[in-house]
Amino acid sequence: MEKEDNTTSTIVVSSKRLRNCDKVVDFIKSLKVSANIKDNRSVICNSYDCWLEYGCDITLTGLKSEYIKKDVWKPLSKQFGFDCAYLKVNGKYKGCVHDFENRSYHE
Repeated sequence: MEKEDNTTSTIVVSSKRLRNCDKVVDFIKSLKVSANIKDNRSVICNSYDCWLEYGCDITLTGLKSEYIKKDVWKPLSKQFGFDCAYLKVNGKYKGCVHDFENRSYHE
């Protein structure tokens, strides 16, 4: 089955342990997934404090949406210890990667 189409999707991750996206770039490359990866910085706040987290905007170029969780998110979260990520699948979904149900968003 072909894993690629014209879908553009973005996964945004951040962590106190991440300082830049160099290792994320190498890991995505090892997964053999086409992507554009940019460094970002996020200010995260709770009721008591705010802090800076470094992160990565990972734009997946051409991977069918049904493969995002299995082929990218699960290995990425395991490798780097990410608990959650923001996922945007153009025209189909925006929100937490955990709430993205494969069967609901494809033909």
